[in-house]
Amino acid sequence: MDVLILAGYKKNHSLDPVLLDRQIERTREMGLNPIVVLSGKYADETLRRSLLLSSCELVFDTNDEDVSLMTNLKAGIQMVAETCFVLPVEVPAPPSEAWKALKIAFQTSGFTTKFALLQLTDQQGAPWNWGFPLFVTRFGRHLLLNEENLTSFFDPRWTYLRCSSEGLAPKTHSL
Repeated sequence: MDVLILAGYKKNHSLDPVLLDRQIERTREMGLNPIVVLSGKYADETLRRSLLLSSCELVFDTNDEDVSLMTNLKAGIQMVAETCFVLPVEVPAPPSEAWKALKIAFQTSGFTTKFALLQLTDQQGAPWNWGFPLFVTRFGRHLLLNEENLTSFFDPRWTYLRCSSEGLAPKTHSL
């Protein structure tokens, strides 16, 4: 399954290529296909300095001045056929059980679900692991491709299915 690694939403500094390479490596270890989204004036530098980026699918977010997590997601979703995971480069990749839990939640809710995003929560209902990874459903992909001015994960057009992370490893993971 594809995972969009959002790595192009910081416009005023270069990305640490070691961090990016670790994220690529960890997602691959879990059997995921990383698609990396870059943007801005430091994208070329990142391409040159990363050891693993050349072996990934790469997408450029062309919203250089107004770049954000959402513009990265909108650029990356074009490379995805139906569904995918989303993970910002700075958020440590969670254990494989987290990815599996989201995939099972999607399969349980049905392929025609009207939930756009699936997200793991802790026992109190708060987003787990900094709110990521997210699972973008077919409906979520449709929203990204067709809705104007979708600029935030807090936009009311996003419908979330919150899934319990009970039984998963603790939130904190070392990079």
